[in-house]
Amino acid sequence: MIEEVLKHTPTLIEAYLTKAAILKHGGDSVRAAEAANAAREMDLADRYLNNECARYQLAADQVKEALDTVAMFTKEGEEPGSALEDMQCMWFETASGNSYLRQGLTGKALKSLLPVHKHFEDIQDDQLDFHAYCLRKMTLRAYISMLKLEDVLNSHHFYVKAARPIVKTYVELFDNPRKTKAQIEEQRVQEMPDAERKKYLQKQRNEERRRKEEEERQKELNKNKPVDDKKKTDEDPDGEQLEQAQDKLKEADKYLNVLKKYSPQTLDVQLLAFEVSMRQKKPLLALQALNKAVRLSPDHPQVHENMIKFFKQELATTEGRNALVTETIAEAKQKILGEKSLEQFNREYLNANKGNYARLVAAAKSLVLLEPSAHAEAVKLFFEFSQARGKADRRAAESAHKWIKQNESAEAENFRAKASEKFTLCRSFLSQDQIDQLKPKPQED
Repeated sequence: MIEEVLKHTPTLIEAYLTKAAILKHGGDSVRAAEAANAAREMDLADRYLNNECARYQLAADQVKEALDTVAMFTKEGEEPGSALEDMQCMWFETASGNSYLRQGLTGKALKSLLPVHKHFEDIQDDQLDFHAYCLRKMTLRAYISMLKLEDVLNSHHFYVKAARPIVKTYVELFDNPRKTKAQIEEQRVQEMPDAERKKYLQKQRNEERRRKEEEERQKELNKNKPVDDKKKTDEDPDGEQLEQAQDKLKEADKYLNVLKKYSPQTLDVQLLAFEVSMRQKKPLLALQALNKAVRLSPDHPQVHENMIKFFKQELATTEGRNALVTETIAEAKQKILGEKSLEQFNREYLNANKGNYARLVAAAKSLVLLEPSAHAEAVKLFFEFSQARGKADRRAAESAHKWIKQNESAEAENFRAKASEKFTLCRSFLSQDQIDQLKPKPQED
């Protein structure tokens, strides 16, 4: 229908934005960014369209293109990244951080997300500047209103949206520690044959000597030039130093504790608290987060998966553990599941939610966890697309596809083909030929 609108009125900006939204929710962020860019190009002086286009480009993991887009409205000669940080442009920093995280660039993700935390610290510190002014001007009602805001400042959705991916990034770094470029290079050199290694090290020493000589020469040339204090040099552009934090889970806890204090009713916060506590091997804290998640949304797919994973793992672990901890976990299982076994509880959840694809996928994954021989049954359940609809079900299908590729790779191509029939716009389920057909054709002069 939107194609008919565009054919009828090809100059309607809102139609391109609507098309972009349809494609984004359908799972094709690349074509959504192209549609948003088409809207932006129809009015280059519109800052809103510029921002919308950048937002879609970030969703498509086109960070460089998004920076170039927003740079059109920054001051000439100003570095876009620094300008956005100075202006506390939190939506861009959060979106780019999420993009880097999806791409596995955890250092860059932290470099983009951590400034948001700093912005909120600055906002909190700035209240001191208003104290004397407000008392002198007698603007007491506004002052009290501001103090009330400061008391719950970290519950602001901008902070929550930025802090959650920070915690996820540190969890990812804990699961898959990153090596610095220097460490990778050192390992490569160590694996070289002796003769080749000596030759390589000599070459490196010569290059280092030349580099130092060039630095000295440049220092002499720039001695009498005025120093530009505003120009910042980034010592760690890829965030490698941030990736090398000694205790990743301790860093994650720092931001998670703020979220737990100010946004305890947010389900994603409790799910994150569960993941961090499990990795810290703190079962009671994990159980606390699980109980809160169950109260918030007992039928949520991830909550169900967490319940099965927690009770299966923790009830089987008794060696070296305080008996009171084991007793507390057993009581919690009794309270949540009653007399049912985990297998029976999962089967009941599966039968009760056959009309909800996302919950069906969660039950199928839990089925394999509880009954390792049930792989074939789980894969069969993944193929039940009849009730699938909406963004949540599309993401569940993408998760199922990833699971199949890891565990039942023979069925992966068949699943992709079936899923592409159901989620016709989703780029994850398109073949390479289909993706090539969607690429915009070059226009003739």
